[in-house]
Amino acid sequence: MRKRIKTLCIVSIVLSTVSFSGISMAYNLAGWRFFKCSTCSTAYPTYKWGDRLDSGESLLKTAWKEAISDWERVQSKVDFSYNSESNSVLNSWYESGSSILGRMTTYRTLNYVSEFIGELNAGHPKITETNYARSTANHELGHAMGLDHTSNGSIMDSNRDRSVVYTPQKDDINGINAIYK
Repeated sequence: MRKRIKTLCIVSIVLSTVSFSGISMAYNLAGWRFFKCSTCSTAYPTYKWGDRLDSGESLLKTAWKEAISDWERVQSKVDFSYNSESNSVLNSWYESGSSILGRMTTYRTLNYVSEFIGELNAGHPKITETNYARSTANHELGHAMGLDHTSNGSIMDSNRDRSVVYTPQKDDINGINAIYK
């Protein structure tokens, strides 16, 4: 009897390890989205550059542009476009003592995003490392579109390796497709 219980325990441990290792969790939804008309297949949010990114090119402005292109290349449900009259802003801020690389604030009516403000932290010591700004910009745009944090190594994972994961991954794309059916 003891041998049988021991064997069952070992089998149980092995099965739990096999069941949970290497399998990514699905995307998480934040509960909001950009508005799209009932006959439209795509949402068309606009943005303008904030005062810190308004003129000229910079690493952070390029990161936002690359992130927009990255998202549009992998899905056709959300199409961002620049409009100098937009209420939504892509910008940066400087805070050297912060561990935060980026932030996204969404303003919503019901569950529809009416305005968003995305910022990358120019003062973070890692922001200039290869792919860090682009990875952060992609993550923040994911929030604006309605994705929440995950722990699966995707762009929405706050603990991802930003030097390696800097574009939307399969789970991120599946999440956007689920939101914007």
